[in-house]
Amino acid sequence: MRDLLPSVHDRLLYACAHVTGCMPPRREPLAAVPLEDPNALRAALSLTLGKERTVVVTGTLDRRLVLIAQPSGQWTAADLSGQPHRSRAWPPGPLAT
Repeated sequence: MRDLLPSVHDRLLYACAHVTGCMPPRREPLAAVPLEDPNALRAALSLTLGKERTVVVTGTLDRRLVLIAQPSGQWTAADLSGQPHRSRAWPPGPLAT
């Protein structure tokens, strides 16, 4: 039998776990959030992670990108499509020629 692929909501939980070091104790806000509404998604992540963390939700529905600030100053990036970050068309950086 094939392994089940994680759902988009599972990926949200994994991103939260990466940031905090454990699975969120309350999964309801993330399990029920409408993925087509980036503001609702950001609000649910902020509710789950705490308002002190900066959460950015961007991208199209099929390539939704979530960025979560960590206390260390680093960021966790989660592509909710499950595709690798290298497959995304990134804008050129300041050093690109």
